Amino acid sequence: MKSTIKLIAICAVLMTSCKKDIEMCIDGNMNPAEPGTYTYTWCGTNAENFEWIFSTTVGNLTYSGNSVTLNFDQKLKYTLRLKASNKKVDKEETFIIDVGTYEARIEPKECNGNLIQQSNSPVKAYLYADIPNLQSDLRNSDKANCIDSITLEGSWYFNNTTNSGNQKLVGGFENLASGNYTVYVQEEGSYPKNNLLELFVNGSSASFNVSNGDWDDIYNPTLTETNTAALLALFSKTYVLSEVWVNNINTGVSSCNADDNIIFNIDGSWLYDVGSDNCSGNQSNSVGSYFGFSTCSDPIGASASMTASSGSLASLNSLNMTITSSSQIDLNMYDGTNSIKQVFTAQ
Repeated sequence: MKSTIKLIAICAVLMTSCKKDIEMCIDGNMNPAEPGTYTYTWCGTNAENFEWIFSTTVGNLTYSGNSVTLNFDQKLKYTLRLKASNKKVDKEETFIIDVGTYEARIEPKECNGNLIQQSNSPVKAYLYADIPNLQSDLRNSDKANCIDSITLEGSWYFNNTTNSGNQKLVGGFENLASGNYTVYVQEEGSYPKNNLLELFVNGSSASFNVSNGDWDDIYNPTLTETNTAALLALFSKTYVLSEVWVNNINTGVSSCNADDNIIFNIDGSWLYDVGSDNCSGNQSNSVGSYFGFSTCSDPIGASASMTASSGSLASLNSLNMTITSSSQIDLNMYDGTNSIKQVFTAQ
């Protein structure tokens, strides 16, 4: 009897020692920066059979074999479950694949609403805390107030999804704190595209909100393609009085008006500065607002209504401005008796 018990115990020990424990391991990128196709391979020991269960946004997909190729079409945390076995042992482990580094995505559109597919020149996006900081840099022809900048590149990944077809021009700012930002997008070189008109027309509503969620935050600035050099001049140059017409007669610029100038801001405000010579106290600086452009209009030849809240121009019956070229602006006014046109040249 004792011999039988010993024999059973020995057999049990032998059977246990013959079981090959499985060490679980998979090799592959567990934190890919962008969605796409990635391969994961078994790198463990003592397994003969494999079942991979990939949890997607539309359900589970099952694969066999010692490697698997998966397609991640979004920036998400994906679950990959692996069941491995041999003749004696079954083992299972779940792996988390975190696809994508969080980004504040810039995906510009054309005026027709389509995402931009390509560009002949580099396109850069400049990040600002607000429009006044952008305005200051445009005036000073520098980027002193720019928080960050990126060059937009062609990508298959946009609108939080990997898409087929043509690549779109996109880019992303990383590690931004939550909050509102202003994004200025400009094609380098001769400036055939930028989003200055959108920023002017929509004002604070064109700000880019970053919430730092699980998904990328996306901003789709509308890039105007027509005569955008005139827009850049409008918001970056000082315009000096060069001609005065009264009732269609060129009267010339008087000596005390020769230093008059006007500036226009992206926030819709303007300032008329009479300079150091205020015509013996008969003139004072004027401020006000202007409006009337549309996001995708051709600015050359377009007019905007102006209102003056203070200064000499506040007494006028009517006031508007017209962009006549990339370097000239006309102010048209009526004082109740005379029709007056002042021509200003960009400096």
